[in-house]
Amino acid sequence: MIICNGPASNASLEKDLYRRSLISGQSARLLCCYAYCSSGQGDSTGDVTVGGQEIIAENGSILAQSEPFGDGFAVADVDVESLWGARRGMSSFHVEPTPQYADYHETMFDMTIPDHPLMRPVSKQPFIPADEKMRADCCSLAVTMQAHGLAARVGAQNADHLVIDTTNSSVTNTALAVLAVARFYDLERPAVPDMYVAISQDAQNGQSANVKLIEQLADALGLPLATLASPAPSNRTPHRAARSTRCSIFRS
Repeated sequence: MIICNGPASNASLEKDLYRRSLISGQSARLLCCYAYCSSGQGDSTGDVTVGGQEIIAENGSILAQSEPFGDGFAVADVDVESLWGARRGMSSFHVEPTPQYADYHETMFDMTIPDHPLMRPVSKQPFIPADEKMRADCCSLAVTMQAHGLAARVGAQNADHLVIDTTNSSVTNTALAVLAVARFYDLERPAVPDMYVAISQDAQNGQSANVKLIEQLADALGLPLATLASPAPSNRTPHRAARSTRCSIFRS
């Protein structure tokens, strides 16, 4: 999880940039924290000069660094639990039952770690990019992925009607479904099916703020609205009615 490397790497022009990219890439490839500390200025000789560069990288991100031949230290907080979670989702990391079974040498030691305030910033929205342009690109990509997936589904079902069922869905999921259908409509296709944003009659009668938001979004995107009638109560098992047209239901 945490790799510590203390080499006697010599200093040269642009080598500090190479070290940063190398250590950052290695920490991303191994899904680990890579702490690098080169020999200091006191180890320089008449033939070789070392600058004592320090770099701490975590899963591809440089957390802290000190410049070559500079003062101070590179100090950073490492989110070990985040690294564990990322490794659990990767099939390339095989976890052995014990360190001995994996032929690791395990050294146990005690160390007192004083409490200190968190140094690294913690985002309130960790899954949303902070940069505005990057956030817009990610949102556009998410909608495009939904649209192409929907195009494959419509093509497989050979549907000529597409209905967005907004019943029992959160306003966020419904808005994403409406945006995906609008993006799907913009794709170059030989035949685009009729599209409707269906709102249940009960929700429409309630005139909730979420319903109004979806109606405004559909109207802005040029998608027609349709009303789903409330089903009549019955003690018998309902059967699917035969349809004269092929219809695909896109539930949000």
